[in-house]
Amino acid sequence: MKRIAPYLFMLLFVVGCDEGRPVSPPPDLSAYEFREGDVLLQHIPSRLGSVIRDITESRYSHCGLVVNNGGRLAVIEAIGPVKYTSLPEWVGQGQGNDFTQLRPAGLSAEQLAQVAGEARKLLGSPYDLQYDLDENKIYCSELIYKAFLRGAKLKVGALQKLEELNWQPYENFIRHLAGGGLPLERVLVTPESLAKDENFKQVASNFPAAVHEPSHETKDLAGIWAGVYTIKGLDEATAEIAFDAKGKFLRGEIRSAGEYIRIVSVRVNPFKKQRAFVAVLQDSRGLTAAIEACFKDNRRRLIGTWKDSQGYTGVFSLERLTENMQE
Repeated sequence: MKRIAPYLFMLLFVVGCDEGRPVSPPPDLSAYEFREGDVLLQHIPSRLGSVIRDITESRYSHCGLVVNNGGRLAVIEAIGPVKYTSLPEWVGQGQGNDFTQLRPAGLSAEQLAQVAGEARKLLGSPYDLQYDLDENKIYCSELIYKAFLRGAKLKVGALQKLEELNWQPYENFIRHLAGGGLPLERVLVTPESLAKDENFKQVASNFPAAVHEPSHETKDLAGIWAGVYTIKGLDEATAEIAFDAKGKFLRGEIRSAGEYIRIVSVRVNPFKKQRAFVAVLQDSRGLTAAIEACFKDNRRRLIGTWKDSQGYTGVFSLERLTENMQE
């Protein structure tokens, strides 16, 4: 088993496409702001990827860490041997070019550089098809876990035993990878546990709404929303915005580096079938911004991109704080 594992991995990863979808060109990432220490999640359409996704009951099967590579940002990932991958190439390998971007909260630039340094130490390490938290081989979420633990003394992701996951439908597959055994006591860290970790804030995601999420309409905007509002190339900003019970804009503000910008209006166009909508925002400086957004997590989060009339771009990720606002 040990001798054929690397070749089996490549066969499963490259040949075993489960969705039968053509390879998509790399997406336009111009609106997104990536920083060293960001964690990216995606699903790679392969037999192995689908098994990981189903066992962990997640939309994610793969992850990577954004790092500085010779003055340019890249992703360190365990996909075969641990290696650097360019950001466009990394995003493009995911199904539908979909990815979710997480940002660690409360860590200094020095700590994030140390996290990246620990990830670099793992370059060239072979992929671990046994998914064991040992020092011989490594898998994608194990790389993230060890980089943050060693670089910032921060535990990210939940350690779970295989027996706690949805392993039963894939018992034969697991036994095949494990050389005949069934290692139910094996402790794992999964991409899904990273996605749920409160040490990370979701900065951006272009994943479509999950199939179990309901359709939405304008009134579902009701309430107060607050969170991250990034401006590409500038310091991170925050935003808060309120809508009444019918989804009509009430008030809002953006704060960046001590500057207060009042949101004057938000005009929301009718919702699309995919739970997404477009809107036009106008602020107190007289600038307008075109917004594309959608609900996530059963209406608990708004994720989107924006571009203003001066050409600035960015993303936002807002959490619902309250509901049923009144005028």
